[in-house]
Parts: sequence; C-alpha cells; structure tokens
Amino acid sequence: MHIVEDIEIIKNKDGKFGLKNNLKGQTILDPIYDNIEKWEHSDSYYFPSGNDNEPEIPDMFIIVKDNKIGFADENGVTVEPRYDNILTEDFLYQEKLYPAFVAIIDEHYGYIDMYGKPLTQFIYDDVDFPLISPIAHVLNKNGMDEYLSLSSGKTFFSNPTTKDITASISQSHVAMLIEGKRYKVFDKDGNCIADFLNNEKLNSAPIRYLNEKLLMYFAETEVSSGMYKIGLADYSGKVLTDIKYSHIQAITGTTTVLGTNLVGGLNELIDENGKVLLSKMKHTISWDGEDNEGRLIFPLSYWLENDDPTD
Repeated sequence: MHIVEDIEIIKNKDGKFGLKNNLKGQTILDPIYDNIEKWEHSDSYYFPSGNDNEPEIPDMFIIVKDNKIGFADENGVTVEPRYDNILTEDFLYQEKLYPAFVAIIDEHYGYIDMYGKPLTQFIYDDVDFPLISPIAHVLNKNGMDEYLSLSSGKTFFSNPTTKDITASISQSHVAMLIEGKRYKVFDKDGNCIADFLNNEKLNSAPIRYLNEKLLMYFAETEVSSGMYKIGLADYSGKVLTDIKYSHIQAITGTTTVLGTNLVGGLNELIDENGKVLLSKMKHTISWDGEDNEGRLIFPLSYWLENDDPTD
C-alpha cells in the first residue's frame, strides 16, 4: 500500500523547491525556493497544548531563499524569508518546554514562536534556549543582562552584569537575589509580586517560588554540591521555618506545602504561616501525580510513621 502525503515538497528541473497539496492537486508554493524542509517540531509531542480545544500545530515548513529563512504551511508563506539562521535543539530528552525557538538576524538573536513568527526584536548577543517558561534570560547588544517575558513582550529587569544575580526560573515565575541585597519575584508576564530586602536570617540564601504565599530558601553552602537544605519564607522575607527540609513541594489548589525532613525522611504538611499541620507522614502519595509545574495534585494519601499500610 502506498500512502500519499497531503503536502509534498516538489523540485523543478532548475533545482528549485516548492510545495504541493497532493490531495487537492494544487500547488501551494511555486518552485522558486533554494530549499524547503519540514519543520519537525510541528508534529512532535514536546509541546502538548494541554487543552483539547486548542488546534493542533499544522505542518510547518522551513523555506530558504537567497540565504534567508522563512516559514510556510498548507496555505502558503506565513513568514517571508528574513532570518539568517535558526537554532534547533534535540528535544528528545527535554520535558515541559515552552514552545519558543531562536532565530538570528544580522548576528543578533531573538525568539520566534512555533509558527516562525517573531516574539521579540533581534537585538541580543546571547539568549537562553531551550526554555521551560515564557521567562527568558538574555544579554542585549549593549552588554545588559535582561529578563523578559515572551508572553507579554515586557522586559522587566535589566542589570549591567550577570555575576550579581542569583535567579531561579520555574514554569511560571522567576525568583532573584540581586547583588546580595534585594529579593524580587516576578510572574510569567513580568509583574513583580514580591520585593523585599535581604535580612540576617536569610543571609543571602537563594530562593525559589512555591505558591502565592510561600518561597523556599536554600542553605547557601549546600547549593553548589546539589545537597539541598531548605526552609520556608514568606513574601515579606520573613523566615517561617529553619533549614530542616531536604525537599519541599507545593500542593495544587492550596497555600500549603509538603516538606520532607532531613532527619528520617518523613513528611510534614505546612501552612502559609509555617505552622506544621501534620507530621510524621510517610509514603505520601498523590494518585494523580504532579501538574505541569511539579506541584502535587490534591488530595494526598499517606500513612503515619507507626501505621501498618497492610491494615
């Protein structure tokens, strides 16, 4: 059995390429392009929409003319050839990626969406790629270290040097310590949701976003080794717990978190004020696992330390 491709890349006697819809018998692009290749991310599972109502990504094609790159789909050209190059990645072992790619114009980088359309200006000397969220860390052509939101188009933080910033980027937030003096937390659209000064108890510890009430902070001497010791703080910088946890996870739909004690490995349920609601929990399970930000999906099932799970 022979399967006919809906969209076929065609080539004329002069070595030029075009596109044809075989099912309709129509030429989509006349063969005037130096090269055409299918953009393989179009039918990959690395960027699932997560919403059954969202349309699937159509078959997209990279088109090349006069050493410039553009994009086309089944209806024709979507982006005229204008890019000098695009960066591709092997996404096979990546998870939860944000669907943005990097293109180059005049030796400067910028971001494009999954259809090849620009998300930013092309003014950066270096950019993060691939991304796990719409928050991007870039170096602009003036040597400024910047953070920008691809979802809002907003540049929300600039700094002349990277060495004075410690930043943690999650699926939806970035938490920063700037020059050891000030903490800031931004959401995915670049809105500042927390801003407070370093204090004696935090002692310049790196922080990470948990939920709309809580941040976790790390023992600074342990971060480089990968052996984390973690405590809880609130959005004012108030330390709520000592550094006594090896792991902390937010729980969906709540402002509570689940912390794993360094000693014994037992779990505790902790509220937004740092109060332990339940302790000595073991074999804590969320039957629905985690959401796409790594938060445990409520409800949780557990046994206490002295329980017999076979009872």
